[in-house]
Formats: sequence, C-alpha cells, structure tokens
Amino acid sequence: MKDEFPAPECRAMISRLSPQLREVLRHIANGKANKEIAHEMQLSENTVRVYTERVYSVTRVNCRAKAARVACAGGLV
Repeated sequence: MKDEFPAPECRAMISRLSPQLREVLRHIANGKANKEIAHEMQLSENTVRVYTERVYSVTRVNCRAKAARVACAGGLV
C-alpha cells in the first residue's frame, strides 16, 4: 500500500503554515476540540474554525484525523 502521508511531503506542507496555523494543527493532532483550542489560544471558536479550514486546505486533507496524521508524519507532534 502506498504511503498516503510521506514524511518529506508532510514537512513541506507544515512549513507552509503560519506559526499560528501550526499551533492549531498541533492542538488538532493532540485531540483538542475547537472550543479547547480557542480557549488555549485566546481566540474565538469561529476563528479556530476558519484556521482549521486553512490548515485543511494547505495540507490537502478534509478531516481532523487526516490533519493529525500529517502532523505526526511531518514531526510536528
């Protein structure tokens, strides 16, 4: 089976994220909900939702589980 999330590609995608988006991705990979992320980062839940969509766009995924796999494969967590 082909590796869906090769480490070099994941690292490249993560490097294209802003520091704030990387932090959101790190929280997603650690299983945090938007409400928890918003509280910890002192942002609104809507802002976290927008940031999450941006993370999905840059990492070319469509759900939290796949975003977490990119974060793990790319060495973010």
